[in-house]
Amino acid sequence: MGKRVSQEIEQKVIKMYHEGFTYNQIIKALEIGSGTVSRIFKRYEVKLVRATDKKASLDEETEAIEMYMQGIPMKTIASTLGINEMTVHRIVKRNGYKLNRGHGITRKYSIEREDFFDEITTEEQAYFLGWMISDGSVKSSLEGIEITVSPKDDYILRAFCDSLGTQKPIEKLIGTGYSKGQEYSRLTIFSKQIVNSLIKLGVVPCKSSKTIYPNIEEDSAIQSGLIRGLFDGDGCISINKKGQGRTFHLVGTYPLLFGVSLALSKYCGVNLKEPIGLTHDYIHSLTYHSRTNLAAIHQFLYGNATPELLLQRKFVKFNQVINSYAR
Repeated sequence: MGKRVSQEIEQKVIKMYHEGFTYNQIIKALEIGSGTVSRIFKRYEVKLVRATDKKASLDEETEAIEMYMQGIPMKTIASTLGINEMTVHRIVKRNGYKLNRGHGITRKYSIEREDFFDEITTEEQAYFLGWMISDGSVKSSLEGIEITVSPKDDYILRAFCDSLGTQKPIEKLIGTGYSKGQEYSRLTIFSKQIVNSLIKLGVVPCKSSKTIYPNIEEDSAIQSGLIRGLFDGDGCISINKKGQGRTFHLVGTYPLLFGVSLALSKYCGVNLKEPIGLTHDYIHSLTYHSRTNLAAIHQFLYGNATPELLLQRKFVKFNQVINSYAR
């Protein structure tokens, strides 16, 4: 029998397993033997989930697609990730790929408007660009993009599909790890042209610390759509319990938020504000509080907005905040 590891390592093994790490990932990360992990599971009465039953996490789905795109066999992908081969097959199929023998991998769902982000000239394009900047991700290795939202907001993903002219289904997922049990709706679109267009606009892979305010047409409706998309993806409007403190709040990089501040100053007449740095060097905050500023921003974002191009719950909340001044 192998040497027993410390209690700290044992607890780490259990914690990692419940956070969604696979058996093999635990062994590799902690550099311990498979027998050791098996004994720990037995001592702590951990019920193992068979590969045939295990639901892939969001990270595992992404890794499975990346490996598949590299030409790695499904059997090898399944073994590496600790999931069933049929699970890999379903992931590949659900994400819009099919195997066309002799011609490699092809996309299952067509996209009528792959040029959607080539040139931003409409409120519609600007709004979804705002969403991609704030809450989307670009995966250049997969030649795809992804947006994940709460299930109650998935009508926005359907609207995005309509704008792109695609029938790609919206996925319903459940998070693992720190977001274990949390439900998500996710849209993944595979298009090299869309990826390249977004990269040219500054929406790059691993963009958290690199995001900039895009250089697009200086038109009020277009700028309103862009900032409304940013707000819907990564902003909030709030009022304190006493009904007094009201705040419009956006987070992002300094270049992004200073661009927002410049636009709001130009189109709303609000004071130009300097974004404030938060915990990380690249994360900043832009806030407005006064009645005059909030009323001007509200009118700018929603005064002439297309009803399908806004997040209803934030629109309702913003209305409540504005109406609270009259009480």
